[in-house]
Amino acid sequence: MSDNQISPPDNGVPAEEAATVAPVSQPQPAAQLKEPPKVSAPASAPQEPKNKLPPKAPTKAPAKKSSNTWLWIILIVAVLGLLGSLGLNFILALAVAGGNSLSGSAGPTYMEKTIEGSGKDKILYLPLEGVISSSAQEYGSSIRDRQVAEMLEQALKDKNIKGAILEVNSPGGEVTASDKIHHAVTKFVREKPLYILMGDLCASGGVYMSVHASKIYAYPTTTTGSIGVIMHTYNVEQLLDKVGVKALSIKSGAMKDILSPSREMTPEEKAILQQFVMDSYERFVKLVADGRHLKVEEVKKFADGRILTAAQAKEVGLIDEIAYLDEVKADLLRELGLSEALIVTYKRPFSFMSLSDAQMQMSFSPEYLKQLGHYLSTPRQMYLWQINK
Repeated sequence: MSDNQISPPDNGVPAEEAATVAPVSQPQPAAQLKEPPKVSAPASAPQEPKNKLPPKAPTKAPAKKSSNTWLWIILIVAVLGLLGSLGLNFILALAVAGGNSLSGSAGPTYMEKTIEGSGKDKILYLPLEGVISSSAQEYGSSIRDRQVAEMLEQALKDKNIKGAILEVNSPGGEVTASDKIHHAVTKFVREKPLYILMGDLCASGGVYMSVHASKIYAYPTTTTGSIGVIMHTYNVEQLLDKVGVKALSIKSGAMKDILSPSREMTPEEKAILQQFVMDSYERFVKLVADGRHLKVEEVKKFADGRILTAAQAKEVGLIDEIAYLDEVKADLLRELGLSEALIVTYKRPFSFMSLSDAQMQMSFSPEYLKQLGHYLSTPRQMYLWQINK
């Protein structure tokens, strides 16, 4: 080896091995640095198709209708029905007013309905059922004094109506209401014949209103009679004591709280009320005697409140005949000298009042029970057949 050659340092590694050792890498410029390896997707992931369409936008579910929609529909229908009914009532009112102005009559006009028969001559048939009252809202089903009087007045002014038949099914009712119907019947009979047919029950006030009819008939099974007056009340003093309630009255006179249910009736009060009832009773007896052409003493023999069968009523002279409706019609036709006639009845025109009356006549409705309670708690004299409990 020459002196000019530099020998490699002796690091204990043989030359042959040193030749095989990789040279130490030099730092690379920043631009030549290796990029980090990309993480490939798992092999199990599905490959996206190249021609896949973009996903559709999700469709919105139709909005649910508000629950208030049905309430609005019902409200609109109710309002339309109300307006329609008001319009119909207005038209009927104009028709009634026009008819009244043409005929010169006052008061409501009732609609005429044909039941049977033929010809231009007519017979009015009125079925009357219920407690005799001045108010349709007093006892549920009722015979209203004003309504009966108006119908008979309308029939009097109709020249084609030759007579009338009233079929009465009633236990009686208020004293004054019975008297008003009796007055209307008496007025009608002065101009045209009117027959009464007693129904299943025609007692007390039903007899009172009928006694001046042209003729009185009854079915074979009719219950009638009960001529008399009753005034009913309660004494709840002991009941009030049990619940700790005490009634107080500030009155202007000793008799002002007569018939008070919160205390015992005094002998003086009972005497006054007894005379009050007997005055109405005497009028009742006199009307029966006058209408049935009997003596007062004869009437008092069966006018003690007792009920009578149809046969007993005929025997004492309270009725003329026992018959059915078709026989009564035939008898009236004979009296009128007619071979045929239209049998007609009257109906009230449709109105909200008639709907109210119909509702009141439904048994056990809350309003009916309220009115019944009012009746039971209000003492009054009645031409009424009732059983005291």
